[in-house]
Amino acid sequence: MSNFAIQADKMRLTIVGPQFFSYVDAVVSHLSGLGIPVQGIDERGAQSFFMKAVFRSSLLRKIFYILVRKRHQLIVRKVADFRSNHVLFISPESVNKSLIKSLRAMGVKVSLYMWDSFDNKPAARDCLLDFDNAASFDPLDAKIHQLPLINLFAEDEFFSNGNGNYLRKIDLSFVGTAHSSRPQVITSLVVNPRFASLAKKIHLYRGNAYYYFRARLLTWFSVSTPLSNDSISKTEVAEIFKNSKYILDVTHVDQRGLTSRSFEALAAGGVLVTNNRWSKEILPSFSARIIIFSDIDSLDIDKLEWSERIDSNLDFLTLQRFCSELLRLIQQ
Repeated sequence: MSNFAIQADKMRLTIVGPQFFSYVDAVVSHLSGLGIPVQGIDERGAQSFFMKAVFRSSLLRKIFYILVRKRHQLIVRKVADFRSNHVLFISPESVNKSLIKSLRAMGVKVSLYMWDSFDNKPAARDCLLDFDNAASFDPLDAKIHQLPLINLFAEDEFFSNGNGNYLRKIDLSFVGTAHSSRPQVITSLVVNPRFASLAKKIHLYRGNAYYYFRARLLTWFSVSTPLSNDSISKTEVAEIFKNSKYILDVTHVDQRGLTSRSFEALAAGGVLVTNNRWSKEILPSFSARIIIFSDIDSLDIDKLEWSERIDSNLDFLTLQRFCSELLRLIQQ
């Protein structure tokens, strides 16, 4: 890895990452506000089920090699047109040595940040040593590969700022897509009589047809699985969380890092209820507002004794802190 640095006032940055929940857009917007010329590029270029399948599968990337290569060539052209001197890949699915080589041949410094695990995105791990520098949100990946650990963030609209006007009429809320084990966990929550008395707000977004049928199969076509085909805005999610006492997050398989949903829950002033066993180690100063469960049946509802809390270290949850750490990584 090279050891040259780019000063922020001379940086022209391209971020190549996934286009979901507009998290990359939020990073681009914040860095632009700091006066850094920055553009965001969707790695896949389309959100169709076919394109997702091709870019996520190592086998399909080989079969549809020409399709992936054309997208990589377009990324290189956009980087050149923007006159970028740095490219940051965020959890890339299709990155390879050829793409990194093409960028570095133009004198571009290339960095990597993972907000997924290498187990879920092995393409990035395969060319880890080809990046100028790298960091991860996953504590185990960071330890194994000796990478800086950079935790995720919550955007400004999620912060309650100790506002006592929120009545918090929702005892337990969940908002998320129907991937991983979430359909089973949410179904267990809904059918368990121990949770019947809780005021719940569940939005399990089914997304495309694949997620829908997968969720149905995993729950044995249970009529109690509350799948929704309606997407809700980030502002709506923030209002749900700011009016929730306890906020449930179900982590992705083979993922140890804390999701943005976890940071949003804490920023909103709620108690995070998560199956991520690393959560208290990652956020020790928030451990009093984190409940860890192994499965829904093991969740002790007697622990759900709510009291309003105001944290003194909310800055750690912010997008500003996250972007500052990203910039330090880039300028190494």
